[in-house]
Amino acid sequence: MPNREEAEILAEIKIESIQDYQLACEKIRQRGVQKVIITLGDQGVYYFSTEESGHLPPFKTDVVDVTGAGEAFSSCAIYGILNEESLFSACKLGLAGAALTIQTEESISSFLKPEKNS
Repeated sequence: MPNREEAEILAEIKIESIQDYQLACEKIRQRGVQKVIITLGDQGVYYFSTEESGHLPPFKTDVVDVTGAGEAFSSCAIYGILNEESLFSACKLGLAGAALTIQTEESISSFLKPEKNS
């Protein structure tokens, strides 16, 4: 789950377009990684596996504090993957977790609990 700069280093290419994200993910997969999610900050995420790939923008929301947004995204996306969601669905969970977190002054939203997953 690298950010853009980390993905550029791992893939050994400069990323300047959505097509470059696809190529970077393919190069990272050649290293043995099964699922790649590149975080793009306020531009959302790019996800890639042998079954699916694409770009997802972040949910539109009021921003109170961005502290913890990356951690919320990662933990929610990993939760989705561990619960056998598609990579698309896992990324949507991650983006939802990040959106909930940036709406509060807390580092992690109190709404991020498994029983709230519905």
